[in-house]
Amino acid sequence: MQPEAEKHMIDAAAALNFEFTTLDEGWEAWTNAWSVLSDLCDYAHSRNVRVFVWKHSKALSQPDHDFAALRGFLDQVKKAGAAGVKIDFMNSESYDTILFDERVLLEAAQRQLLVNFHGCQKPSGEARTYPNEITREGVRGLELNRIAEQARRRRDATETPPYVPGGENQDLPASHNAALPFTRCIAGHADYTPLAFSRPGTTTWTHQLAMAYLITSPLLVMAEHPQRLLEDPELAPALPFVCEVPVCWDETRVLEGSRIGELAAFARRKGNTWFIAMVNGTDGLKLVSLDLTFTGWRDLVITELADRADAPAAFAPNARTTAAHVPFIVTLQACGGYVAKVVNAER
Repeated sequence: MQPEAEKHMIDAAAALNFEFTTLDEGWEAWTNAWSVLSDLCDYAHSRNVRVFVWKHSKALSQPDHDFAALRGFLDQVKKAGAAGVKIDFMNSESYDTILFDERVLLEAAQRQLLVNFHGCQKPSGEARTYPNEITREGVRGLELNRIAEQARRRRDATETPPYVPGGENQDLPASHNAALPFTRCIAGHADYTPLAFSRPGTTTWTHQLAMAYLITSPLLVMAEHPQRLLEDPELAPALPFVCEVPVCWDETRVLEGSRIGELAAFARRKGNTWFIAMVNGTDGLKLVSLDLTFTGWRDLVITELADRADAPAAFAPNARTTAAHVPFIVTLQACGGYVAKVVNAER
């Protein structure tokens, strides 16, 4: 992790139309770290990108002198020109931890800083009082696939062992992803970190893309390396969906056929555009029939990405026009997915 490399990440964020980048663990080891941070924030601002700054909670959760360490850190972050902070590794739901979380939100709000909590419990309404909490982890997210890959390398294992519910060092199964929109996400925003095309586990690439549309989080932190998103020609069909995914929605509809852990199918509207996202949580083929008359339009233009039956690490792009009253049939491969953009054909 070096400043020049972070500039490349900022450039990639700008190219992808992403609003933010995160300086994660390691930036504090730089020579003149705060000065370098300030320069990076200036550079990011010139590219219409804002910066989140990571910090371990242990250094901030000391109540001495009215949380002087916390207040001092946030003052420096604000002075550097960052947009917010990523506070990590609370790893507790104790009373003192909850008080610390609330104090972070209060002090950050007074400095107009956003907050992303990691290594934390699920939300319980904090963002209602402190809307500067833009997201939090508290979810088994896609970093588990990276951890599982590292564990396999340590074991020198060539095959992935069968999934054991609740077990560690294993890829997230499709059934987990098909449950999250109806379980963890009911509690509030979740920093699941979608888009692991490099480490999809048993899921398809379209499944991975669909999760970015199914998970609710006003700050979507993408797992995939941005340079691969920009440069891999095999990912090119997904790039428009990656660049324009909304992070806040005007309307969400759970579509017929959805079943926790088996099928998550949502239609979500942003302005005058509908997006449809589905993931198959089973290892069998699924045929889904959709009634699109809820759009209120007579004819629809649909731009879609579906699974390829012969290659889970590939997309089947298509565009078509259809009447809303005609049943809309989608085929989901095992552990597969589907994403579509739907607009009014008459506008």
